[in-house]
Amino acid sequence: MAAPTPVTYERQVGHSLTSLWEAEWATTDNFTDTIIIDLSGMAEEYTSGIKIEKLFLISTTGIEIVLEFDATTDQLVAVLPEGATGPINLDFRDLPDGGLRKTAAGGTADLVLTTTGAASGDRVYLSVLSRLE
Repeated sequence: MAAPTPVTYERQVGHSLTSLWEAEWATTDNFTDTIIIDLSGMAEEYTSGIKIEKLFLISTTGIEIVLEFDATTDQLVAVLPEGATGPINLDFRDLPDGGLRKTAAGGTADLVLTTTGAASGDRVYLSVLSRLE
């Protein structure tokens, strides 16, 4: 058995990137550091980092989702805890540099997702609006 195959949509226009990710579980398998935004797959001149501007995350109540920047010690972006009944809707554009960036050392700086507590019927939807650097 394996974690579900997510349905994804990604659109890059210059520095702007829209990433949508959705999965529905039929098993109890989880994702571990699954890449949501793969910097190495972007246009060559925009592969040094991601600046997250807006993030929306929602799931069924039985699963926990952790989003992180890949680093030597992964850097936390957001957590939707198991049992949560509402979405996470974050707007990072008011931060001093206009978004949330990886500041931890090492790694790829990809945006990665990990789940725990998955059960058949669980669903996760993620929307990320970001700028590539």
